[in-house]
Amino acid sequence: MNRAVVSVCLVPLIALLIAGCAKEQQVVEVVRPVRTLTVAAERADLLAEFSGEVRPRYESRLGFRVGGKILRRLVDVGAQVKKGQVLAQLDPQDLKLAEAAARSNVTAAVSQYELAKADLARYRDLRAKNFISQAELDRRQAAHDSALGQLNAVRAQLGIQDNQAEYAALRADADGVITAVEAEAGQVVTSGQTVVRLAQTAEKEIAIGVPEDQVEAVRAAKRVEVS
Repeated sequence: MNRAVVSVCLVPLIALLIAGCAKEQQVVEVVRPVRTLTVAAERADLLAEFSGEVRPRYESRLGFRVGGKILRRLVDVGAQVKKGQVLAQLDPQDLKLAEAAARSNVTAAVSQYELAKADLARYRDLRAKNFISQAELDRRQAAHDSALGQLNAVRAQLGIQDNQAEYAALRADADGVITAVEAEAGQVVTSGQTVVRLAQTAEKEIAIGVPEDQVEAVRAAKRVEVS
């Protein structure tokens, strides 16, 4: 009776020993597929934004062609003007006096020329009758030519004075906008000194600041958008 109990008890123990001595089973790792992508160095498209300034392509510095004292200024900064519009005006008093003096010179020169012309005609008749020498006729011819030259000179001077009287008004040379005023009424200005700046509105351009390291990329760009 006791032997049977001992035999039964040894059976589980032997089974445990056999199981302990057996080799452990190795776990096989499952290989999973992975998608791969080869990366190569290529030029990417440039997408960048830059700030800029819209400005007129042509901006003129306007001034009087003659010097003088500004009597009045007729425009302010931001004013839109048309071609030929008067922007400022000089005191015309001195110019009018110079024009009057030039006219007086012309009148005197005309009188001198008419006298020399009459003398030349008379001396030609005398020479034809052999009453005077050829040398005397040549002197009268020279006096006539000199009077004619003087008349042409003072007439040209009168034309200049007439133009200067017109130059007392500063006019816009094109349609545009006044961007700056550099002289005021009562100020004495010289010929060519800037009085106002006029930006022409017919053509505009956009100036954009681009970093130096991106200049070549911008030049090679096939598409540019401006807003």
